[in-house]
Amino acid sequence: MATNNRISATLTATDVTAILAAYVIIKTKLPFLITLSPAERKKMRKMGQKRHGYFQDVYDGVNAFPSAIIAGFPLAEYTKDATLWTALMQLAPQIMGIAESLDDTMMQLGSELVVNSDIAYGFLKAAAKLDSNIRPTVDKIAAGLKQNKAPKTTP
Repeated sequence: MATNNRISATLTATDVTAILAAYVIIKTKLPFLITLSPAERKKMRKMGQKRHGYFQDVYDGVNAFPSAIIAGFPLAEYTKDATLWTALMQLAPQIMGIAESLDDTMMQLGSELVVNSDIAYGFLKAAAKLDSNIRPTVDKIAAGLKQNKAPKTTP
């Protein structure tokens, strides 16, 4: 019986420990990372491709003509933010790529597990007809499936 097993790999406990240690290093090096609420995200002015060019042109202009900027403008913080943005732009594609691949891999693995669980459950149900010791396990699985079903709605 062939099933689609696109992911066939192992991850040792040592590997998991090393990856978690690397994560701790990343979090330690990026202590300023924040999480925005959906409301904050919605009302925020965002930097897309077009605005990145705008920012870069203004930043270059500020550096070329610092005397045009009034004394109260937070020039040091603006420069610090611009430098941080540039550094994060180097990291973002790799980190986001890993996160995306991890999510896709887990989705594929989950799908494979559910499909194979369906097949194995069929085997267990058939075996339970011949072996009463298997019946409690099959009944437990069946009860779990009933609880997980979404209630039917009538139009």
